Amino acid sequence: MNEWIYDALLSKAKDIPDPLRGLTIFLVREEGVAYLGTIKEILFNEGFDHVVEGSIPEESVCEVARGIRGGNWGRGPYPKSGGLPSYYYVVYDAKPVVPSVKTKKVHIGLDNERILMAKTRIRDVYNLGVLPQGRCNILHSADNAAQAIDYLRLIDPGCIVFVEEVAERKYVMFSTPFKVIKELSNNARRAKVELIEFHGKKAVCKTFKEGRQRYLEREVTAREVGAELKEVSEILEVGDNYIVTTFYEGSLDELSKFRPFFHGNSYLPIWAIERMKDIILFYRARGYECVDFSPKNVVVDSNKDLKVIDFEFLQKLDHPSESLYGNLAWYPVPSNFERDVPQIKNNDSLYRRFWFRYTGLPLYFCINNFPSFVLYFVRGVTFVCYSLYNTKKKAFGLPFKVFVYRLIK
Repeated sequence: MNEWIYDALLSKAKDIPDPLRGLTIFLVREEGVAYLGTIKEILFNEGFDHVVEGSIPEESVCEVARGIRGGNWGRGPYPKSGGLPSYYYVVYDAKPVVPSVKTKKVHIGLDNERILMAKTRIRDVYNLGVLPQGRCNILHSADNAAQAIDYLRLIDPGCIVFVEEVAERKYVMFSTPFKVIKELSNNARRAKVELIEFHGKKAVCKTFKEGRQRYLEREVTAREVGAELKEVSEILEVGDNYIVTTFYEGSLDELSKFRPFFHGNSYLPIWAIERMKDIILFYRARGYECVDFSPKNVVVDSNKDLKVIDFEFLQKLDHPSESLYGNLAWYPVPSNFERDVPQIKNNDSLYRRFWFRYTGLPLYFCINNFPSFVLYFVRGVTFVCYSLYNTKKKAFGLPFKVFVYRLIK
């Protein structure tokens, strides 16, 4: 890339005020117009708030196309072109994801990795639904807020002031009303999580993005319904868009030293597995489904007791259930389930993906009741299997990958 262009891209991005940094614009190309509803839904689920949208007037399409991407709207690496820009979404991300070093090298000027994540997901959804020869790139976006404003000057300059005002309002609303000690968020699609100072003590504040209040309400409902469960973490304060909960410093690894070789975590004690099963059953018996519940949402307190810290996807059932069969922490979400579910690429084998590495027990041995000695025997077998697999991967996997990389470089 020309060095002058490189410097210009970076300097423009740096000049943007903090409240506007979450702004960007997505341009839907002609081939993607039939998927506008799907695109809008994915953008929201990926963590963007909608600000402005609209069609690009036919008489302006060519001018807009020339002014963006240098007029290059070809097919790129796909079998066909996605066409010229036809529709646009101006969106705001109150918690941008800092791009990785690897991403920055490829996408100069990108200041929010969520933009790339959303584009990839939308393109994948579209291209999986068409024949191979019909695959194309249906979406383009600005890489940062400065570029987004430049695009708007071409598409709809009259809305720029409104867009900037909305961004500033959202930025203020999403600010944390407490002293922040440490950032704890991952992707922050729905909320940011921070370690804060709360009345002289450490606590956790989860602040939800605009339009995600239902996730906050589920966190509150879970504590109300599960008030008698000692494993449910305590809420200290509830605001319009945030909750403050007790901070627990312990991790599940403190409960056990039984860990397969080179494994990412220890196996849970049998008693801990049983308590997690009881939590699922407790909520199911009261008409609630613990969607997305897994050991990654559990920590331990100073007494080594379990504490569940995340209930964003707790869902009301049509009918209570006294069984573990079909629970949505372990089993795939049915295709006719029209409630919120996590953004997971593969809905199959939830237990195998999120539980097995912690329990060391195939699903059959968790669903059914077996004597402890049987469970210990089964875990011994999976311990050996995991250890052999991890050792082989450690010993041969990386050198082989390095060898292949050097061979094809």
